Amino acid sequence: MGNESSSYRERVYEHAIDAHGYVTTKDAAEIGVPAVELRKLASRGFLDRVGHGVYRVGMIPRSDRDEFAEAVELVGEDAYLRADTVLALLNLAPVNTRAIRVGTPHRVRRSLPREVEVVHEELPAADLTEYEGIRSSRIERALLDSRGIVMVDRLNDATDRAQREGYLSASAARAVREQLRRGNGVKESTVRTAKGRGKAVIKAGGRSSKEAVLKAEKTVAAVKGGNKK
Repeated sequence: MGNESSSYRERVYEHAIDAHGYVTTKDAAEIGVPAVELRKLASRGFLDRVGHGVYRVGMIPRSDRDEFAEAVELVGEDAYLRADTVLALLNLAPVNTRAIRVGTPHRVRRSLPREVEVVHEELPAADLTEYEGIRSSRIERALLDSRGIVMVDRLNDATDRAQREGYLSASAARAVREQLRRGNGVKESTVRTAKGRGKAVIKAGGRSSKEAVLKAEKTVAAVKGGNKK
């Protein structure tokens, strides 16, 4: 029994070391650790319970990205960082990190920390990726979704920095700048705030960033073609 318990502990630790210290009951099931064993590890002090079905290995050192990883885990399956929170994660722009914006295609009814703002939306797979081991919207999408939250000058600066640091190709960066200049693309509407569950923006919509970038690239190409005449 002791060896089995030790094996569960090792599996949880090996998973958590690559996940900013976090493990969920879903993660545990995937690595062969029953939920009841997570609760036992928590009762013995190996794990700290941070929310519904979410635990953290206490011995793993914390970093300045933990709050972002924790927010995504707390919102639940298929959640991801979005808009200016992605810029904050990658240190691309000086933004207000008091609000951690998390998108999800699912309804969220659980209690969340006040700083976690949930947006109910379903992004195309092409608009999603991982940065720093945390599921996020792609930087093109994040920049466009940040309009109305971050000043356009700062978004242009963030686009430049994203290009320099390899997050955007030159053509994608040009397309984002064109979208920022034109003010077209994804628009967000606040429908309601979920009381007692932190801030919640429930509905968002618009074309995917990939479609927006393609449209802007065509516009840039057309302008260049016209200038040559």
